[in-house]
Amino acid sequence: MRTLLRTDVLPTLPETVARVLDEGRGGENAKALSDLISTDVALAANLLRMVNSSYFGVARQVVTVDDAVQLLGPATVQALALGTPELRPGTYARRFDPAAFWRHSARCGAAAGAIAQTFGHEHAEQAALAGLLHDVGCLVLAVRIPGRDFDPHPSAEHAALGLNHADVGARLARHWKLDPALVNAIEGHHLSDTPLETQHPLARLIHLAEWLSDQHAPLDANPPVTTHTPEEVANSLGYLFPELTRLVNTLPEITLTAGEAV
Repeated sequence: MRTLLRTDVLPTLPETVARVLDEGRGGENAKALSDLISTDVALAANLLRMVNSSYFGVARQVVTVDDAVQLLGPATVQALALGTPELRPGTYARRFDPAAFWRHSARCGAAAGAIAQTFGHEHAEQAALAGLLHDVGCLVLAVRIPGRDFDPHPSAEHAALGLNHADVGARLARHWKLDPALVNAIEGHHLSDTPLETQHPLARLIHLAEWLSDQHAPLDANPPVTTHTPEEVANSLGYLFPELTRLVNTLPEITLTAGEAV
């Protein structure tokens, strides 16, 4: 775990860096830049780590990508993107599919935001960010232990490594001084078999967002873990399940490169 926590920056897809540089050109596109980073798991995590570090000395904890971009400015965010390593073949675990992982993360972020807005969650942007970063531990394990076969099922990870990607993601988020609610959501999004009411509400929302995104794009889906059904989780949050399921058709198409939409 100590080796994993020494991760200072997460790699991203090469095409994302190019898009960030294009959006930030001229210094007048902070909103477009923020929207783009809010779909990229690595850049969002790196940005929040940077803005919450002692180097910038921000007096309060920065919990959203919008706030981070506004505080640092487009030029600094572009510099972050330029300094971000690119994920290239041979630098990550076997059977890890970067494109599928990025699509799944972005789609889950969109689903979490849609759920939060539909059901009146107080902090919809926080929910969307938690959805985007929920599997960040998968990326850490894929790039920090590149010689293994990637298997995102928590039981397989625990058998091989003694911990799972939710543990890794939560500990890294805590180490990077990210929002405690975000840490809880990452750590608990698979849900245990204990009573749902005892589990963090944002973790339950992210669990539903992952289920919803998997209905939208089953080819990118991860296998289910908990014995709780989506309807039970929705009921525990006071959500109407039929209204939740209707959100499947509202999720956006996720585009990673020109011409690729899924």
